[in-house]
Amino acid sequence: MKNKSEFYLKIISIVAYCLIIIAGSFIGIPLIMWIVFTCFDFLKIEQLVSIAALTGIIILFTKYSKSRAVKIVGFLFMLSPFFIFHMNASNYDFFYPTFYIPLSIFIITQLLLIIRSGILKSKI
Repeated sequence: MKNKSEFYLKIISIVAYCLIIIAGSFIGIPLIMWIVFTCFDFLKIEQLVSIAALTGIIILFTKYSKSRAVKIVGFLFMLSPFFIFHMNASNYDFFYPTFYIPLSIFIITQLLLIIRSGILKSKI
């Protein structure tokens, strides 16, 4: 049962992460597209951030994500693009439902995964 619920939490988390929309000057784009495209934008800090975010996504689905510390590092890597967005824009640019609803779902499910891994480890 624990593996099934953890798998569903991971799926909900990654779907919410992919549904986060970043507002552009004309249209919004999904966060995952921004991450993939900026991986090839050389010699900019955004490239490092997008590679870190992709690493966080990969960590989420590997066998090494059983450790609580690895889950926390992956979570921080996946949150790294938002630090760049907040440094480059005002706070009013992020107050729309297609940004904060999926982001909230992502953060809640990731925190549940992290807390749950600590509880299960202490019971063993």
